[in-house]
Amino acid sequence: MLWPMDGSLLAMVAMLVLVPAGWAALLRWARCPGWAVVGGLIGGLMLGPTIFGRVMPDQYEVMLLGGVQERLALQQLTGRHGADLIAAEHANLDAQQTAQLEIEQAGELEEAQGIWQDATWAHLRPLRLFTSAIVVLTLLGAGVIALQDSPSRPGFVGPLSVGAWSAAVSGGLAFFAMRWLWDEGVAESAVIASAVAMGPWVLTAMDHEAANHAELGGAAMVQRAGRFATLLALVTAGWALWATRGWGGLAIAAPLLAAPVSWSIAPFRKKVPATFLLADFVRSIIVPALAASVAIKVDLYQDFAVWPIVVFMVLSGDGRWLGAFTGAMVLGQRRALRTMRLVLGSMAAGPTQLAVTAIAVHSATISSKFTMALLLGAVLIEVTAPARRSMARRLIQTEQEIEAMSDEG
Repeated sequence: MLWPMDGSLLAMVAMLVLVPAGWAALLRWARCPGWAVVGGLIGGLMLGPTIFGRVMPDQYEVMLLGGVQERLALQQLTGRHGADLIAAEHANLDAQQTAQLEIEQAGELEEAQGIWQDATWAHLRPLRLFTSAIVVLTLLGAGVIALQDSPSRPGFVGPLSVGAWSAAVSGGLAFFAMRWLWDEGVAESAVIASAVAMGPWVLTAMDHEAANHAELGGAAMVQRAGRFATLLALVTAGWALWATRGWGGLAIAAPLLAAPVSWSIAPFRKKVPATFLLADFVRSIIVPALAASVAIKVDLYQDFAVWPIVVFMVLSGDGRWLGAFTGAMVLGQRRALRTMRLVLGSMAAGPTQLAVTAIAVHSATISSKFTMALLLGAVLIEVTAPARRSMARRLIQTEQEIEAMSDEG
């Protein structure tokens, strides 16, 4: 093996597959919208600091934090330093001697903290590799699940405009919020912006129907626009991770390249035997595990921050839709109501948003507060997917009423 696999961590990896899948199956039976992502959310919260970390803190530290001995050594060193300072005070050391002692202690503490952080980072390497594998399988799974494209092929300009505007509006507003509302660094702001800017994972049957009903070849146009948005997001994520961790950051971001690879899989999916079984496996096992791998890194009680959650829940869905709508309208020759229906599929990006979030949080690039916000944004996208169908129907009805009024006039 390339790394020492701790038995307890191996058990946790197994539970990260089984527990979310069990919850997803239960929610699927109950016909809960977004059952795959919601099941993963529940499973991850159960296995993470929210529940497991509180009910069995020692076991949680051994399994999911690591560096137990190094942390104890750091605590002992901190206590000894405190005792040394008290002894120095009683020994009536002068200011220069006291300052020298504090400098020496600070150096020892910094070294001990570095050893502890290195130990936890090494302990969690199998979990990072597991998460990378789940990200790859999720993104590749889009090529197996994707519906048949329309025979009508869109041009280049329309999809480029829709995809670029979708990524720019949602990602740009996310970057602005991170930099000027919460004063976060450029790299963290950029990687979060890339998560919100990712294009749709898979257009649902409803998304296809709404887009094709809005205009000829609409589904193909929205799908291609989503690919442009995804490419922009991948470039941003790669740059952010490179700026944070150098060439190692590019290696960390490499699993995200499975997204463009999946586009080449889609045309051949009919030639793969039992494709429907692979698609169901991705939805029932892989996507819940992806959501759980993100949820396991957040504490529902400590990391719950209202405004980041509100902002990123809005940008995850409405931000993408508004950007796509703008990109379609600026080209002209489109009616507003039909364009609203056309770009509804731009919001079908829950798993792709989770993929970037999982890579970022497991590489310690983003804080858990914003991880929770991105996670809940992805959950909202999936849960409200049926609402897109209702919205499409209402838009059609409104458009028909307007046309009837025009004919009467």
